[in-house]
Amino acid sequence: MNKRIAKRAAVILLTLTVLVSVFSANALACTGIYAGGGTTENGSVYLGRSEDFGPDWVKQFVIVPAADHAPDEMLEDDYGFRAPYPAHTLRYSAVMDDPSEYSGLTKIPFPEAGINEKGVAVSATVSTCFNEKVQAVDPLTSGGLTELSMASYILQSADSAKDAVQLLADCIDRYGHGNSEPDDPDYREVSTVLIADREETWVFEIVSGHQYVATRLSDDTVSVLPNDIMTQQVNVKDENVIASPGLISTAKDGGFYVTDIEGDDEIHVAKSYSQGYSQYSSYRLYYGASILNRELAEGIDVVPKPVAEISDQFPNASVEEAAVGPFCLEYAPSDAIRGRISLMTLRQVLASHGEGTAYETTARNENSDGVPMRSIGSYSQNEEHIFEIRRDPSIPASVSMIEWLAMAPSEFSVYVPFYASVMTETPDGYTSESTQTFDSESIYWLFNELGNAGNGSYYRMDDNGAYYDRNGDAVDAETAQAVLQFLSDSELIHDLHDDMNRAQEALNAKAAADDEGMAALAKSASDEEVTARANQLANENAEYIKRIASEKLTEIDNAVSAYIEESGLEQAANHHPGEAVLPIVLLCVLLVLVCSFIGYRAMKRKKAKRV
Repeated sequence: MNKRIAKRAAVILLTLTVLVSVFSANALACTGIYAGGGTTENGSVYLGRSEDFGPDWVKQFVIVPAADHAPDEMLEDDYGFRAPYPAHTLRYSAVMDDPSEYSGLTKIPFPEAGINEKGVAVSATVSTCFNEKVQAVDPLTSGGLTELSMASYILQSADSAKDAVQLLADCIDRYGHGNSEPDDPDYREVSTVLIADREETWVFEIVSGHQYVATRLSDDTVSVLPNDIMTQQVNVKDENVIASPGLISTAKDGGFYVTDIEGDDEIHVAKSYSQGYSQYSSYRLYYGASILNRELAEGIDVVPKPVAEISDQFPNASVEEAAVGPFCLEYAPSDAIRGRISLMTLRQVLASHGEGTAYETTARNENSDGVPMRSIGSYSQNEEHIFEIRRDPSIPASVSMIEWLAMAPSEFSVYVPFYASVMTETPDGYTSESTQTFDSESIYWLFNELGNAGNGSYYRMDDNGAYYDRNGDAVDAETAQAVLQFLSDSELIHDLHDDMNRAQEALNAKAAADDEGMAALAKSASDEEVTARANQLANENAEYIKRIASEKLTEIDNAVSAYIEESGLEQAANHHPGEAVLPIVLLCVLLVLVCSFIGYRAMKRKKAKRV
């Protein structure tokens, strides 16, 4: 059990106010996306990702200030990574976990997305796994770099996307990719990172303890990145590829080298290093393609098969079942959508349940027959970000990048624009320290509750089958089940979708109008004036969506209260079940002691598995 999960479990048992989801903890996944400037309606490049750690886990949006460092000052984290700071670190934005959930050693924990003052954007990471043959010859390292600090390590120093790629490559060469579960000898989780500036976008896949391959993405393609290694056949000497020196030799020495093209510099990275495309990833690849290139999607064999049946295609697969695809790192969009892709298109991708396809899923990541199918849109999304990079020379470089940020599930949220590279502060609504209880002033918590309502989790349920509301008050089981059915049958959730779409369109219109003024200001005003305006717009937009979310949540709450009263059901009781009887209290104390022991051991190992 990793520290982050152990912490959550201990808090649930001790306080009975942080409550588990009714869904399986296995349904965690992140999905990366990319659309080149030649595929979009305005010529912008888009890249981003959904972070899927699960509901009720607060994300903060902050600006990390530039700083000077002493020669012996070190960047350190809870996973054991330790590297010298450069003499000067850059200012950057970070969508991160609350630092109070960590030991204090990790200053910026899991900065999943950010732009630095030089205009370098990083989305980190989509977690992947290498296969068992790779594990035998190039396992994860002790004290190597992991997702916990990866984006910070890049953003604090990188002057360009190419520089960022080289920084990460040098770091993996020197320290390797760390093992965030050192007590698990079979742990094989590595990282895929998207890195961009105004000139180019790279996808950097770490595929073992010390091996990696980075690919410069084409301006005329799109990409969907699930939790699997996606680089296919490459020539490591290609000008658009940066690979570790031992990428091919390690595969050959370990007996897992595969190539579809003969040549000393050729390797099929996925067939060599990947564990295989399980349903956890294959359906998400299909859902993305069904929106971006329907014809391509129709040619994908997406249903996983026993690996013994596909060993000729994936001889190194180490999952039980895998799909054969074919899958690819990047592909051209269909003619029907080429030149029409926008922020709204990619918002749709990150919210997709496979609507209109043969593999449509429910909020529980399964089809109508209960067969597991991991969708992109999910109850477990706790933030999504999309970077918009404008190459129009009439837009000054300082304001050419916009960081669009949504909290909680994409389908029930609104992406807010930020000129993050010039900002020095973020709105108060993004810095809530209420990590365990609902905070009505927190943008994360407001959208988290809308997502819970939309995904059938208006009430939480603990491991004993007891229900609670968002404030931790007990709810009668009959009442809870009736309310969940009421919400499922009502138009409230359908209206929630529509209202969030309208709010997004309204904010997009405001952002377009604001952008004209911002571009003009950046051409003539001082840096301080540009920063002040960027901070002001951030506050305006945050207040707008906070009001929208609060009003919608109040509407749902009022409808639920009216339904309970009309139905004669029992209202929530202002107490916690742990207060009821002594035996339950004693049981909770025992469970807390057990979880505290597990949490103490896990604290020395890692903060969390991130996917």
